[in-house]
Amino acid sequence: MHTNRLGQLFLAIFVAIGMTGALSFAAQAADFRYWSFWIVQDASWSLPQQAPEERQLSDMDVDGWHFGVWGDDGGESPRALPSFQTLCPSLAAATPNPAVIRAAVVIDPGVATDAPTGDLPGAIRTVCLSLPVKSTSLAALNRAAQTVRRENNVLCAIDNYPRTECAPQIGGITAPPATTSESVTPSASASALASVTESQQKSSWAKVSPILLGTLGSLLLVGGVVLAITQRPRR
Repeated sequence: MHTNRLGQLFLAIFVAIGMTGALSFAAQAADFRYWSFWIVQDASWSLPQQAPEERQLSDMDVDGWHFGVWGDDGGESPRALPSFQTLCPSLAAATPNPAVIRAAVVIDPGVATDAPTGDLPGAIRTVCLSLPVKSTSLAALNRAAQTVRRENNVLCAIDNYPRTECAPQIGGITAPPATTSESVTPSASASALASVTESQQKSSWAKVSPILLGTLGSLLLVGGVVLAITQRPRR
């Protein structure tokens, strides 16, 4: 009888681990494809703590926008050197003006393997700007981009890329299509580009939460089986 109980216990643990692994695999398959927002900090690309309409630029700041797939291991930063002096040498050499913010905006459409069907990414381009003091990253993108498209409060396209889709979930359950769309010009208000950062956070939670719930369910299952075996009357 003791051997049978041990066997049941190991079987329960094996099933629980298998359930957790299956849920983790499903979550890892749920990637997203969209424009991610980056800034340069300490001479390297990093994700900002603020949305582009909230972040105020400092002189010689560098912003980056990269289109690609965002998975469990993160996403790719813009494929450009994170250096204002390298990206905008003439503007960097100019005499600083306390009334002007010098900024660089890198627009990186990514690689063909990440492109939606029927679309092809263009070349990386960097726009060097002189902006009023207290300008935001959103204002810089509005100046740098030719057009920006958004749907349901999410940034969808820069310079008409991609042509139709808007931050879809790929490799898993397809997200419902957007119900409205709007094309805006670079002079549009801040609400036209509402928070890519919020989209990133929602995407990350959508992938992480099944793993956490699966792990918790597995632990509860193992605990219940152990409790049932230990309290079972002996014959």
